[in-house]
Amino acid sequence: MCNGADSEVRTTTVEGCEAHCERVRCACFHFRRSVCSFALVLATPSLQPTSRGYVAHLRVGAQPPPQLAARHTGAGCASSPQRQGSPPAFYLYEEPALEWGERLSRCFEAARGMPPWALAVNDSAHQRDGAPPIQLAHGLWLYQALRQHPARTRIPERAALYVVPAYGSLSEATGGCDGQTHLNRMEAAASALRTSPWHLLLASTLPEDRNALGALGELAATSGAVALCADSRSCARGFQRRVVIPPLPLPPLATLAVQLQTARQMPTSLFFRGLHAKSHEAQELRARLWTLRQLPGAAVKFTRGGSASLEPDTRRWSGGSAVPFNAYAYARAALRSDFCVVVRGDGQNAGRMLVDAVAAGCVPLVIGDKTVLPFRKRQGGPLPYADFTVGVDELEYMRYPAETVRKALEEAAPRLPQLRAALLAARERLLLGYGDAPLRYNMSLARGADTLLRAVGQLICPRNPASLSSCIGEQAGTGATVFF
Repeated sequence: MCNGADSEVRTTTVEGCEAHCERVRCACFHFRRSVCSFALVLATPSLQPTSRGYVAHLRVGAQPPPQLAARHTGAGCASSPQRQGSPPAFYLYEEPALEWGERLSRCFEAARGMPPWALAVNDSAHQRDGAPPIQLAHGLWLYQALRQHPARTRIPERAALYVVPAYGSLSEATGGCDGQTHLNRMEAAASALRTSPWHLLLASTLPEDRNALGALGELAATSGAVALCADSRSCARGFQRRVVIPPLPLPPLATLAVQLQTARQMPTSLFFRGLHAKSHEAQELRARLWTLRQLPGAAVKFTRGGSASLEPDTRRWSGGSAVPFNAYAYARAALRSDFCVVVRGDGQNAGRMLVDAVAAGCVPLVIGDKTVLPFRKRQGGPLPYADFTVGVDELEYMRYPAETVRKALEEAAPRLPQLRAALLAARERLLLGYGDAPLRYNMSLARGADTLLRAVGQLICPRNPASLSSCIGEQAGTGATVFF
């Protein structure tokens, strides 16, 4: 992207480099050894490392020249999808009692030796006693996406939603930070909101949390709040309305270097890496995946950490030993695959399999109609899964797993270019951003925040989710507060 960066200034930090880029309205920049290099015009329409190996950063709002963007459209590299309606206007609180993201990240890294966004789910390297709960960075990515969002207004009276960062799971996992405990922070946040005109609360929590929201949760549960949760099981109690946000993709899949890999020929036709389930129904469903190894080009393996033993009637479907999970090996394999298996586990949610497949540009092969997909259009959500996924009938799969999947792949093969093109649009609408970390100078925005805001609007006001004006006036309060 910044291969043509021919302008340089000396700065002491990457933040200073970004600030200079904003002042001169550059297209992209990179920073190394106190030298800030930038370009006024994009060299390509997607972010890539520079020729010198530096990571390139896109200035928020920068666009490729029209003639350049036109040359990169087509089946191999789809044009940007049309915006599916506008999310409601929102006001973002940034008071010290409510914005702890940077401080918590610093304290967490000092205590754990890694930033909270670097954790990988089920990575064997991180399975150790006392390990913190995973997927802690939802709030950090959301904050960076929303603070730069075009629907954000700095005039509270013009907002329909009031967004308040809380970082409940990250706060609980971090514990003490800057002289305050987790419960101290939640009490301070609750106190700051008691005098605000709000009645909606979105809270990012995990099943591992014991009391992620403390006093703030007590306030939310009695105020008609809507909970925004990484897992439906963690926010069912106390919240009558909720929106389940999809998991974050595996960290290697969210980096700039692996954004767009769908244009080249991929050597693997079908990919699966996952655990054996524990519940009877899910165990039977997943155990049959072992038979898919007989399909041409299939790479199917189970990883360690699932059920210690299989039930007698499912053992006959599974063979071989489980392998250690490695995040980077998983990412490389997914990026080389045409189709990635998405199958539910002990819960009904698709889990991170779906998000990882979408992030990798690998068409999701969804087994079974019972699998819950986030923001599904037929359930009132904005994502048309039929355009970019392939479904497998569960009853037929349970009887003849390999034959049923083979038939589904053969029927989908002629549509693979169209599925990939639609997958690019879905990736933009499911992910929050791209980059190595949820830091403003290190990520370019996708439109996952748009999808979340529209899903909230749809829940509050099905008639007019974009403005909420037809519903807010009928409810208590003058607006709706979003808390993540």
